Amino acid sequence: MVRKLILSTSMLVLAVLVGTVILRHAAERTNQICQVCQRPVHAGMGYRLVLAKGSETACCPRCGIHYDLHHPGIVHAAFAKDFYTGAEIPAEKSYYVEGGNEVYCAHVKPLERKELESSAELAYDRCTPVLIAFATKDGANKYRAEHGGRLLNYAEARESVRER
Repeated sequence: MVRKLILSTSMLVLAVLVGTVILRHAAERTNQICQVCQRPVHAGMGYRLVLAKGSETACCPRCGIHYDLHHPGIVHAAFAKDFYTGAEIPAEKSYYVEGGNEVYCAHVKPLERKELESSAELAYDRCTPVLIAFATKDGANKYRAEHGGRLLNYAEARESVRER
């Protein structure tokens, strides 16, 4: 009897933990798809481009700026999402952190390596290095203290995207 109770309790705890992980993962993602690279738009990372006929959503500032640079004159305004609050902020007034130890929207997966053949590494991904927007310099510096990276203004962020 005690054994059944322990087993039932363990199964219930395991079910709650699995459910929590699934819900947390679902909450981190929105239902939007990036119009530039077709990846999911994660909460706190979106970048909205206002065009003459509506708007487009990018998964991150790097994809949004990439779109703007490759479609000159099409984008009328751009809004980044503050990483911490999710609030939309004018892209040109945002502070950005580039790089660091987190990758939010890139297709990064282990590369299969066969013995004695060759090794490979990820050479290019439009979403790397990560570029994250913040409404305040303090927010950007807080993120940098936790994850590393370099602080950029909008002009510097555009130049970084242009160079890649």
